[in-house]
Amino acid sequence: MNLNIYNTLMLVGIIQGLIFVLAVSTSKKYQSESTTYLLMMILAFTVNNLEYFINDSQLVSVRFFFDYLYIPVASLSAVFFYFYVRQLLFPEKRITKKLRLLYLPFLLFLIASIIFKCLMAIVPSGNQDQLREFFWDLYLFQEFFSWAFSVVLIVRSYILVRKYEQTTAKADHLHSPMHLRWLKATISILAFFLCVVWVALTILDMMELEPSYYILWIGMAITVYWLGHIGIYKFGIAREREEIREYATHINDENPTAGIQQNKKNAPPKNKNIDLLQHFIIVEKNFLDNNLTLEKTADALNLNKSYLSRIFNQEMTIGFSDYINQLRVEEAKKYLHNPDFENYTLVAIGLEAGFNSKTTFNNAFKKFTGKTPSEYKKELHKKTQSAFPSKMQIR
Repeated sequence: MNLNIYNTLMLVGIIQGLIFVLAVSTSKKYQSESTTYLLMMILAFTVNNLEYFINDSQLVSVRFFFDYLYIPVASLSAVFFYFYVRQLLFPEKRITKKLRLLYLPFLLFLIASIIFKCLMAIVPSGNQDQLREFFWDLYLFQEFFSWAFSVVLIVRSYILVRKYEQTTAKADHLHSPMHLRWLKATISILAFFLCVVWVALTILDMMELEPSYYILWIGMAITVYWLGHIGIYKFGIAREREEIREYATHINDENPTAGIQQNKKNAPPKNKNIDLLQHFIIVEKNFLDNNLTLEKTADALNLNKSYLSRIFNQEMTIGFSDYINQLRVEEAKKYLHNPDFENYTLVAIGLEAGFNSKTTFNNAFKKFTGKTPSEYKKELHKKTQSAFPSKMQIR
């Protein structure tokens, strides 16, 4: 057995991957089609790494490994990744029969591998070397094909991300689409390892310089497992945002003018344009649009931008940004006061209130309340506990 620090790190990653898949797959919170494909991708990649570890650590002989253990899963990970991206961004779309043809390369290589194993069991030992030589050539072809296949699907995944960014924001301007920098970063890193590192190592291998593939396998393992953790985290935020949105829609349907009544007390309208402005921003809930600007508001109301700015600063005595952020903070406070959202992330609450990042949410919230969202939430929790003492306190 040949253990070193590099394949030991691979073994740790394999164990982590298996535990992660088991833990998430048994949690009802994360059950969805997209997370299923994410877990399948991680499982396929983990099995692939396990095969590499067995071979590299010489746990068994190379001959025994290919004769009995090898499963050609290399082409599966990219398929599952592509399906994960597709269902994450467009969950309403189904995986069609045509798309399922992407499984075909894996099935063909798997059938070839099974036939090889069956032949090895019945072919006389004197003829087995020729059979192994043929299968080795097939294995090399499968590795090269899987690389090219993965590159194509990685590119296709990036195209899906671009399509989502171009279409989703237009379809629902009041709710910001998922921030996908993490996904684009993951795709870029995977593309780097596949297109640069893999090619460079292959060239060195062809030059018989004996390159180390550890950098490729460990680098991709870190990227894939990181994707698993952040993918689940982002899915949780998206699910929370959906539930907050349902609650907000229900509240607004019951009392759609509550916000404007409150605002009228603070700044009594001096002309009809303020009524139109408040209707556009508050009643139509456009303050939830994280891309809302003074210019965009002026265009929607057919007003001059400078004139609208003067209305805010002189007649309403508040700047546009502060006016919008104040409304967003009040919206966030409604969610924070709801016990149903007690365990929800502040990121989900901030995004649904119209902020485009956790940082802007924290800064605006502290400006208007004197506390960060986290401090405000803790204070609410203490008040709730004091209002409803535990059984031990009653005794």
